[in-house]
Amino acid sequence: MIRSRQVVYRVRPTTGTDSYGDPFEDWTRPIRARLPGAVVQARDSEEKADGSSVRVTTVRSLYYRGAMELLASDRVEVDGRLHRVEGEPETHEGETVRYIVATLERVTGLG
Repeated sequence: MIRSRQVVYRVRPTTGTDSYGDPFEDWTRPIRARLPGAVVQARDSEEKADGSSVRVTTVRSLYYRGAMELLASDRVEVDGRLHRVEGEPETHEGETVRYIVATLERVTGLG
């Protein structure tokens, strides 16, 4: 199902420094950037039960026409729900248009 008025953000960690001076991804204060006009389409959903809990994995496709960069290390927030970017996003460029296609995954209900 494609929804026309989704609110979609790219969510990227800031860089922190640990007690040894080494950099790390800091997700406590991520940088959010709106992806206006982005469309997220449902692809697949899988449910697994182990007796005490149910794990649901939802896979979606993101389509975004614009110049913003999307990395495999980013997250994507769709209507307030956070998804991981699975694999490397594909960037397609033509003479007048640039668009990104990415696979998103959200896992809920971990036991």
